[in-house]
Amino acid sequence: MLVKARRHGGEGHGLWEHLKKRTFLDKSDFGYFLPVFTIEGTASVVLAGLLAALKVVGGTLADHTYLFLGAGEAGTGIAELIALEMSKQTGSPIEEGRPKIWLMDSKGLIVASRIDSLQAFKKPWAHEPEPVATLLEAVQSLKPTVLISTSGKGCMYTSTYRSYR
Repeated sequence: MLVKARRHGGEGHGLWEHLKKRTFLDKSDFGYFLPVFTIEGTASVVLAGLLAALKVVGGTLADHTYLFLGAGEAGTGIAELIALEMSKQTGSPIEEGRPKIWLMDSKGLIVASRIDSLQAFKKPWAHEPEPVATLLEAVQSLKPTVLISTSGKGCMYTSTYRSYR
């Protein structure tokens, strides 16, 4: 039997799509594929960090506003796990937690006016406000209490942090 590692969730597949089908072993003509849960692993570590931080600052996940710099599969996967945990903690549908979570990609804030041009895994995160292009504008507008970067582009926080202080 041939066993290969495979990263689940290529182009156009977000964590929620993966969670729906949650298969641990897929049989193919060549053997069995074992998915490598990189998105879930990263998301779990970030969620664990947030839960640990809440023990210090108090409150719940739902008490905070989250802004992600980076809306690729890592960012959306982490956002989805945070929303799932919020849903679990509050007993409310996952859709009620999503408005507390904002994502930015290379074109700016993920908003409803961009819905037609968004990849499928970004669409659940499109909210109604006006689009903003920069991280500083997003921070000033949304006033997030949690800022998470999953962007591969470096030096994004330094100038924003200095401007915001």
